[in-house]
Amino acid sequence: MASTIFQGLLSENFLELPAKFAGFPLESLPECIDRANMTSAELRKLHDSPEERIKMINGDGDFRKFGCFVACVFQKIGLMTGSALNSQTVSEFIESKHDGNLDMVSFVSKMVEVCASDIEETDNECDVALAFRVCLLKAMRTRD
Repeated sequence: MASTIFQGLLSENFLELPAKFAGFPLESLPECIDRANMTSAELRKLHDSPEERIKMINGDGDFRKFGCFVACVFQKIGLMTGSALNSQTVSEFIESKHDGNLDMVSFVSKMVEVCASDIEETDNECDVALAFRVCLLKAMRTRD
C-alpha cells in the first residue's frame, strides 16, 4: 500500500512513479502522512480524482495538508531543508529523470527557476511545498 500512495511528486500524475524512483524511504511514509495530519484516503482522492487536482491547481480549496505531506517527502529526499527549497538539488533530481532529452532538461531548469523564485518570500514549509508543486503542475500543463 505504501508504494502506491507516494509516487512521483514531480510528475503530472504525482502518485504514479515507484517510490524507489525518487529514493523515498517507504518507512517514512506513515510519518509524512501523520505529520501532514492526512489520511491515505485523502492522498488517494487526490490521486484518483482529476477534479481534485484541478481544484488544487486553481487554488480552489484547502490543500495545505497536502502541502505539508509534500514538504515532508521533499525533506526526506533532500529537495527541501526546513522551509527552504534546494533549487539546485530539485533541478538535478528532475533533470536526471530526463537525461538525454535536452529540450526537456532546458524546460525543467527554467521551470524550477521560475517556480522557486515565486516562493522566495514564503517561509512556511507546507506553503512552500504546495506552491512549488502547484507551479510545477501549471508549467507542465502549459507545456503540453
